[in-house]
Amino acid sequence: MKQETGVKTTMEMAEMRWRRYPHIDAALETAKPALLANIQQTQSKIDRILQHGNEREKERARAAQLAYLRALAVYQDLVNLRDTSRDTASNKRTESAITG
Repeated sequence: MKQETGVKTTMEMAEMRWRRYPHIDAALETAKPALLANIQQTQSKIDRILQHGNEREKERARAAQLAYLRALAVYQDLVNLRDTSRDTASNKRTESAITG
């Protein structure tokens, strides 16, 4: 049985580090992040390949397009979670100011 010592092991510290995403955190705090601009620019290139590329290029472009669409969906989910979290925190502050 593991004892709780309050000291994090090397593995636990490594686990915590990989869960940090500074680029995504910064993108979520920016109104129009460069990350989205890069994704949209790349999607435009993918669209051109889908229109003018050979079959092999088109197949790769379809796979890349799917990945970018999924990345955008994850980003949008994160933005929604951020907004919900902010709204909840704001409501709690307002409620405590009224009742306090």
